[in-house]
Amino acid sequence: MPDSALLDKPGAQIARALADAQADMDNPATNKENDHFRNKYATLDVVRDAVVPALTEHGIAVTQTPEFRDGRFVLVTTLRHESGEIIESVWPLPDKVEPQKMGSALTYARRYGLSSIVCISADEDDDGNAAQAEGQKPSGASRPANGKASPPAATATKAKAATPHDPETGEVREGKKRIKPHPIEVEPLPNGTGSDWQKWTKKFMGAVATSANKVDVEDWLYENAPKLETLKAVKPSAEKTVQQRIEAFKNTLPPEGAMAGPDDAELDRMADAAMGPG
Repeated sequence: MPDSALLDKPGAQIARALADAQADMDNPATNKENDHFRNKYATLDVVRDAVVPALTEHGIAVTQTPEFRDGRFVLVTTLRHESGEIIESVWPLPDKVEPQKMGSALTYARRYGLSSIVCISADEDDDGNAAQAEGQKPSGASRPANGKASPPAATATKAKAATPHDPETGEVREGKKRIKPHPIEVEPLPNGTGSDWQKWTKKFMGAVATSANKVDVEDWLYENAPKLETLKAVKPSAEKTVQQRIEAFKNTLPPEGAMAGPDDAELDRMADAAMGPG
């Protein structure tokens, strides 16, 4: 039995109840395929069936409510214990989308919000599978253990090859230093009326352009999957164009080594094309 003094601390009762509920949970069965990576995931109804009964058994109710906080819409997932203690998680929602597209974004947010707050896995681990699809082994051989890659090759058709740089900080990539794939944040529009998806598109495509090989491209896509899903809900034609251009770029990359990516002017043209009418 737990020490009664510990249970007197704020949050201790819901923590204990949640731990007991998690012991009764299993990861949900994956029943649908992701369009981006061809890996499977569990849909919202399957996640709820795996989570809610165990939470209820241990005195925890769960709510998921769209709210307006700090100038934007978010989904708030809340665990409420019978003691009155709560745990909540906040997931950002896209700005200014059509009702049906908001419904799709809400479903996505609810699935991730619910699985995250109870710490279950609702997605198939795809680590290395995309590399295998390209004929590579899912091992350290396809991902340099020291985090370094070959320097960019010279571009014969240009007087000056594009300089690889970190799309987030603008810092020049020195020598063989590899930019580790990571989530690219969406900045607000200058007038504060929504998110600047055109700027995000340029930054994301610039990030992908620093890839040393096909595995790096897949890693950038994986790290930014939630943003791509939101972009798909906000502007489907832009998301489709981004995917097509990234796929075309990936096909030019060798299994090992690096290539010079597009320069800033080309990235501007690519972003404009992606975010054009449609």
